[in-house]
Amino acid sequence: MAAFTTKRVVRCPASQAAHRLAEFFGEHGTTDGRLVRLTLCVTAPAAGAADRTTLSKEVVASFAPGHPHDSRFPDYDVRWKPDGGGPYPAFAGRLGVEPDDDYDSFILKMTGDYEAPFGIAGALFDVAAGRPIARATVRTLLGTIAESVEQHFQADERRKPSYDRAPVA
Repeated sequence: MAAFTTKRVVRCPASQAAHRLAEFFGEHGTTDGRLVRLTLCVTAPAAGAADRTTLSKEVVASFAPGHPHDSRFPDYDVRWKPDGGGPYPAFAGRLGVEPDDDYDSFILKMTGDYEAPFGIAGALFDVAAGRPIARATVRTLLGTIAESVEQHFQADERRKPSYDRAPVA
């Protein structure tokens, strides 16, 4: 197993983080009670490929609300594995929200461990491709969530009436 942490700044007020994540999971996932499932198509550089060949794999990710320590900054237990099996790292960790220094943003943080496939033989796979694939999957997931949250926030802001405009005569 190999542990790592990845963060992504989201341009949306921290006070809206819980609502916006719930909105994202409602739109992009399927739910069966507490779990939300997403299917990600992740593309990562292939090990040793000089021509920047990529590997692409569908990953089924499950999110379960964690224990709320602060409802403004939700967290989720996260697990994923390749859809249909195959040579792809499995992951277990947490997706959380942290305040940012800027009031107009928050930080998405994913921390966890991934396990390379193939047991002991997976150690070679891990060195060659597992680690970059696992990290690419996390970056893709955080990017997907951040972009969706930012787009929805910006669209809602555009729909608000502007009180700064001069009245039209």
